[in-house]
Amino acid sequence: MALSKILIVEDEIEFANMMKIRLELSGYKITMATDTQSGVDAVFNEEFNLLILDLMMPGGGGFALLEQIKDYREKRPLPVVFVTGKTITSEVQAMIGAFQVSALFTKPYDPAEFIQTIKSLAQISD
Repeated sequence: MALSKILIVEDEIEFANMMKIRLELSGYKITMATDTQSGVDAVFNEEFNLLILDLMMPGGGGFALLEQIKDYREKRPLPVVFVTGKTITSEVQAMIGAFQVSALFTKPYDPAEFIQTIKSLAQISD
């Protein structure tokens, strides 16, 4: 099995680095972006097995990124995990369903549960 590649799009650098280290220790190859547009560019320039997105970040956030790669995801299903420090409203919950987000974690989250979720989702797309 090839090494699963994950794109993390998160504007809080320390938090992103913490996720990156945990995922690399679990055997994943990680690419990082810090805003919506660089995340979109990465999706179109590299192939990933999974996306980890922040709900709120410069350039519109996770939903804006998903809107821009909508056609891409229709051709090639790509699991998406959201990580956020924001309160989850019913509107956000509805958008998570509409954009077929695979999982949602609110900060702080349980690292073991996070890694287990990533492992199960990344396997699906391998």
